[in-house]
Amino acid sequence: MKKSLLLFYLRVKSAFLSLPKILAATAAFSIIVTLIGFAGTKLLYSDDGMQPMDVALVLPDGSGMYTRAAFAFINEIDTVKSHCSFREMSETDAFDGLKSGNIDAIIFVPDNFIEHILNGTNTPAEVILPKSGKTSSSPLFRELINAGVGDLAIAQAGIYAVDDVCVRHGLRSEISKAELYLNEKYLSYALNRTVYFEKETVTSTGSLTLVQFYIRTAIVLLLMFSSISCMHLLFREGRCLNASFSRKGISTPVVLLSKTIGVSVMFFALSSVLILFCAIISGFSDRFTLILQQVSSGLGITEFILMFVAIFTTFSVAQTILGISDNISADVVLLFLLTLIMMFLSGALIPSAFLPSVIQKISIFMPTTWILNLWGNILSGTFDAVNVIANIAVCCVCTALQALLVKINS
Repeated sequence: MKKSLLLFYLRVKSAFLSLPKILAATAAFSIIVTLIGFAGTKLLYSDDGMQPMDVALVLPDGSGMYTRAAFAFINEIDTVKSHCSFREMSETDAFDGLKSGNIDAIIFVPDNFIEHILNGTNTPAEVILPKSGKTSSSPLFRELINAGVGDLAIAQAGIYAVDDVCVRHGLRSEISKAELYLNEKYLSYALNRTVYFEKETVTSTGSLTLVQFYIRTAIVLLLMFSSISCMHLLFREGRCLNASFSRKGISTPVVLLSKTIGVSVMFFALSSVLILFCAIISGFSDRFTLILQQVSSGLGITEFILMFVAIFTTFSVAQTILGISDNISADVVLLFLLTLIMMFLSGALIPSAFLPSVIQKISIFMPTTWILNLWGNILSGTFDAVNVIANIAVCCVCTALQALLVKINS
């Protein structure tokens, strides 16, 4: 036991003695991480996907006032305005606009469109979408149309049902009053959007803000890349040294854990000093305090414990990758490539909401997914036991794999 504790102490001491070199390398890697975060922010909030669709309305000659008034009113509804912008155009201009890409869809409105809806004729409007172009906008517009058709079908079914009841009970004179009453009720539901929707903010970054999302990505990337500068502390020892440890009664898992703990303690201390420095500066600058509030909801004892677990798990994964072969150059390249691949599959570079469902399912098996989730808990001030258990499980698996690699190469 004393020998193991002494080994842990020596590993931590060795890590702190390497601090100047590690800080220099970490500063260099931070530039790469910053560029990735900047590119990701631009990707998420590019103006190209924020523009509403331009929809051409081709109205029949002598179109009734109800039709024009209805579409003019719909065009001013906030929910519709955020996705579509209706413009009345001639048939020729509409097709020219669709071919040139200035128009995203065309709606051909039949004669007496609104009147036919009210009297049950239900003459359909023709919608034309481009074969290619704004692939993300066209499905959205289809969903809007289908939602409107669904509401209209429900309203008409209700009206027809009342008509049948009036006819069956000999109340034909009451049909007109019943239809007017139902039309008024259905129209009030259509105009009051809160009947259909509850206000709920849904973002591609989940419960995290955009700043928190890319801060956690930057932290994990920086720690993974920084393990390259700690390679002399994490790299697998030779056979002779491993045999010496065995003769001293120190098991291989203890040797492996001592290296991970040494580096983790050093980075945890650096992180704690940085947090303390930011807390001191925030006392003199209100603007800096607002920036810190955007990054984190606040750090307490629980968050510091979770931070050490997240750091330890990150270096366990990095140490496992660095121990795959005896070639240092190959291990560095492998670490760099695997880090980027795992971060991509985990939805850290591009949010999972934008990735195919297959990748979203694969992300569960990525260790970086659980590390990112834990950092998300730290930044948001929440606690999820599943993420903690998953990180501990990742550490155990990584230690077992490292021990197996040592045994294979011994």
